[in-house]
Amino acid sequence: MKPRFNLQDIDFIKMDAEEIQDRVLRKIEERMGVRLFPADPRKLFIQSLMPIIVGIKNDINYTGKQNLLAYASDDALDHLGVMTDTARLPAVGASVPLKLTFTTDGPHVIPLGTRFTPNNELVFSTVERYEFVGNHITILTKCTTPGVIGNGYAPGQIDTLVDPLPYFDAVENIATTEGGKDIESDDAYAARIHLAPEKFSTAGPDGAYIYHAKSANQDIQDVYPYMETPGTVEVICLMQGGRLPSEEELAEVDAYLKQRHVRPLTDKVVVRTPNFVDYSIDVTYWIAEASVYQEQLVRKKIEAAVDEYIAWQHAKLGRDINTTELIYLMRKNGAARIQTQGMEHVTLKDYEVARLTTKQVTYGGVDYGT
Repeated sequence: MKPRFNLQDIDFIKMDAEEIQDRVLRKIEERMGVRLFPADPRKLFIQSLMPIIVGIKNDINYTGKQNLLAYASDDALDHLGVMTDTARLPAVGASVPLKLTFTTDGPHVIPLGTRFTPNNELVFSTVERYEFVGNHITILTKCTTPGVIGNGYAPGQIDTLVDPLPYFDAVENIATTEGGKDIESDDAYAARIHLAPEKFSTAGPDGAYIYHAKSANQDIQDVYPYMETPGTVEVICLMQGGRLPSEEELAEVDAYLKQRHVRPLTDKVVVRTPNFVDYSIDVTYWIAEASVYQEQLVRKKIEAAVDEYIAWQHAKLGRDINTTELIYLMRKNGAARIQTQGMEHVTLKDYEVARLTTKQVTYGGVDYGT
């Protein structure tokens, strides 16, 4: 279990099995006044208990760590969140507008909770009751199963009515389903709890704006608030995986930050996407002679390392475009020699994020000089 916040790992009790066994044996020999030799059944019995004793100590150590924000997970983390009035953000169902067509001009009634499906498994239902006259209408629906599972259904895929409607003819989604979010992850939740003391001030300090922006949407990975024009606070948001926020997500954060108990009266808040700084990857790599026997495996690992670098590069606002990190990851995964073309270190401002334009990864063969 690795601690969060770049803290050093700690243990509440010693976990060395050999040290525990030696201590137990010495204590028993001292109390019994005998020497227990390797083949002594009593010693073998004591040794057989060591996995149980070590397991108990491990449970004690784990329980102690669950009381610390750096280690806590699941329900234990939820209980720590209560101390700062910071609840875990729940899963949210995807939403999408549907176009319904009828064989007559009505009047028609679509009850609240009327269900539609793309695959007879997921269900999207109406969020309000509709009454209208005409042969078609566009309505808003939401997935009844919370989470990202409801995202990504392309226009036309939701085409089946579950609950019968009089004179119904056809249905289709007119946009891609989106907005579904899984329950807030342990690491993201712990980071918000860590920021929670900032919320006891209105969103004036940087940390308060970061806390409140992340509380608006669990998919937000990074936030940078800054003031270039006096009185105007620009809040830059970056989503999980380096994705830019949609207009709906920006509006969601904007509405949250403009609540009276959050925004100072003197602040004009503008929520926006980061500025792009484009870069390209053009790299050729060679593997060592010793790796020839597993050439395909090594090549896959090296090319996966390039993808890991791209994800790392896009994951944080203001992260410099750092070719050294790419070379490090490729070397770590088996590249013996690496040659880059036109790739330089670029310093980014805190409201900027890197954007990959082209990617060229070339296998140069075996470097027999390594």
